[in-house]
Amino acid sequence: MLQNMSSSVRCDTYREGADGKPTYHWGRFKVTFLDPKFPSRWKADISLCDRDPMMTLNGTPVTQ
Repeated sequence: MLQNMSSSVRCDTYREGADGKPTYHWGRFKVTFLDPKFPSRWKADISLCDRDPMMTLNGTPVTQ
């Protein structure tokens, strides 16, 4: 859970937090699947507030 984490960036608007209370520290996490079949590689763009993504994570499935 990320609800106990906060950012030094305070957004201009608030969103409802996981605990139901307003918070000015929020962001976005957008996942895109890259392959048409399962399991798929993926990428996740992370941003603060309504800003452009500041970080991209890449994921590769592990199969045995």
